[in-house]
Amino acid sequence: MKILTPFLHIAILLLIGFVGINQQLFAGKDGEAPKTKGVATFSLKDSIIYLPKNTKTFNLELNGKFSSHWGIYGLTPVVDEDGFGPQATEITVTPNEVFSVKGAIKSGKSTKHYDPEYKMDVEKFKEKAQFTIPITINTTPEGDSVTGKISILYQLCADASCTTPNDYTQTFTVMFKPKPKKSSSKKR
Repeated sequence: MKILTPFLHIAILLLIGFVGINQQLFAGKDGEAPKTKGVATFSLKDSIIYLPKNTKTFNLELNGKFSSHWGIYGLTPVVDEDGFGPQATEITVTPNEVFSVKGAIKSGKSTKHYDPEYKMDVEKFKEKAQFTIPITINTTPEGDSVTGKISILYQLCADASCTTPNDYTQTFTVMFKPKPKKSSSKKR
């Protein structure tokens, strides 16, 4: 038991150091936790997609808006020599047996700059982000529609404040029929 005691002390010291580092990385001004409620919103351009019956591919457009000075990291992971870095933005589509992301996700305008918190060059979407996701339908669905979910895992950062990773999920429906025409309701 005496041999385990030094290892236990070392483990506790490492844990205390890790917590201290996390508090510095994710703290706002004067060490406060950053306030992020209502800072990020995401939405699909269309949550109902109309396709001909035998269509196997389509694009989903996901848009994000962030409060002033906030942003999320790019789609490509960046890590330092120890394997640490910011949470790269990840986009997935489920259920896997029905949908898959096929090809490169296209993104809107981003910036590349040196991040002093992570001490490396990063890609960031500031105040807004737009992603076009190429989707393949893996199976022929039964019926006239199929429902899926798109999820985005992201990390918000502003100046010297970062949050722990967050996620957002939205449902979408693929309808295998023509898009209904808008009716005009002109008064006579």
